[in-house]
Amino acid sequence: MLNFFRKNQQAFIVFIIVYCFCIVLTYYFLFSSKHDISEILQFNTFANLGNYLPITKLNRIILAIFGGIGLIFAGFYLVKININYLIIQKRTQFPAFFLIAISSFAFHQHLFSTSIIASLFLLLAIDRIFSSIEKEAPSLKYLDAGILIGLGSLFYNNLVFFLPFFLIAQFTFKQFNWKEFVYPIIGLIVPFIYLFSGYFLFNRPIIADLKVTYQHMFFDSVKLDYPLPLLIGIGVYLVFMIVANMFAIKKYATTKVLSRNLYQMIFYLFVIGLIVLIFVPSAGIELFFIISIPSSVLLSIYFSECRNSFINQVFFIILLLDPLVVCVLLGLK
Repeated sequence: MLNFFRKNQQAFIVFIIVYCFCIVLTYYFLFSSKHDISEILQFNTFANLGNYLPITKLNRIILAIFGGIGLIFAGFYLVKININYLIIQKRTQFPAFFLIAISSFAFHQHLFSTSIIASLFLLLAIDRIFSSIEKEAPSLKYLDAGILIGLGSLFYNNLVFFLPFFLIAQFTFKQFNWKEFVYPIIGLIVPFIYLFSGYFLFNRPIIADLKVTYQHMFFDSVKLDYPLPLLIGIGVYLVFMIVANMFAIKKYATTKVLSRNLYQMIFYLFVIGLIVLIFVPSAGIELFFIISIPSSVLLSIYFSECRNSFINQVFFIILLLDPLVVCVLLGLK
């Protein structure tokens, strides 16, 4: 199977789409009654803007389908980024597959989450930064990246904690330039200037909403629900992540500097995601929609380059079945 997907890219694309909707629909039928539509659709902006839909079967299935479409788009956009910048040395669809598989661990609480939208903005920002690597002059693309993070944080506040990724990128890819260091910070502020202008026009209480958002982000811990099957499923992926990173470190030690820097940036993004998940009180399992971005790349490095041996075939099948098994076990619980 591993070798088949390596050689047959179009078949792999079809498989990924079917695989995604199989997981989404399975979780929908098993867990839809447990999902609160008001929480799923609440846009976590400073204004606490939330348009709530009636809790109906139609609305639930629409949200589930939109969640699946969002992940498919994010997965294949990540594939496009890899093709453009050769983070992985071979053209492969593995990033899309692993992004969907890892994201599915959040489905038992969120068939649709605004963090899916935030992940798309993060991917756009990463694309902008990577496209400026070979330009020696200060690039306004760092400003674009900050604006995209600001826009994404209007949907999912915790995306602001990923701003350091773009500041680290400036040190990693270029000599220090204070303009490129400041651009992402200015860009992050721009969407909130427009937001606060809207507060003023519609006479909304800015200070009160800021206090609510600050309280939610830093002091109101979300309810964490990690059943044993889910923890085991995540643990399986963590074990393979360790193996994949050991493989990548050995591989990129002998590659050119640019490839090594790209790998390092993906690893830094993964570390930042873990830090946010562990230390930010308002970060819950929905953060898996964002952490899946670097995680899928790191796993793809291994499975696109490793030998087509029996043991690697088994490893891939385990990772393929893991999210489906977790889904069934959680449904039976």
